[in-house]
Amino acid sequence: LDFQTEGWCFNVLDNYIREGCPPDCLKDALLAKAKLGASLDEKQRPYLPQNIIDISPDAICSLMGNRRSIRFFENEIISETLVSSLVTQAATSPSACNRLPFSVIALQGEQAAECCAIAAGTAGWSGQVNNLLVLKYSCGAYTDPKDFKAPIVDASLFAMQFLLLLEAYKFGGCI
Repeated sequence: LDFQTEGWCFNVLDNYIREGCPPDCLKDALLAKAKLGASLDEKQRPYLPQNIIDISPDAICSLMGNRRSIRFFENEIISETLVSSLVTQAATSPSACNRLPFSVIALQGEQAAECCAIAAGTAGWSGQVNNLLVLKYSCGAYTDPKDFKAPIVDASLFAMQFLLLLEAYKFGGCI
């Protein structure tokens, strides 16, 4: 582990122990914390962001309020570099235990239009689609039956963050 990750782990364990670790887990938690051996540093607490950015709540509300699903698309192919960057940024969305149980398949041109036509509700406009992301989720990271919806929720959070990024970059999108 790098120093930053080690410090983060140490602080997570410290908070877990202080906030009421179950007695049967306390010994293991204390041993893990001692093994890490990092010094407690308030700046490494997991709930404090590394870089505080200055975005007004109004700007965020405006971004969310302006987002619309569109069905009329320009005849433009978005560069693979930009698509990759947007996917990487959207993958910072929360997911259960940070499992990120999905992958993204990027299609462009005729292949995008053909795939889009498969989805319900796309008749009349699927032929205009030049850029399509297919979000594929996996249940493999979830072994408990009670978590069967978690990958769907995680993929949906990614999709929403991706759509907001499209809006921020002056693109439109539709689910």
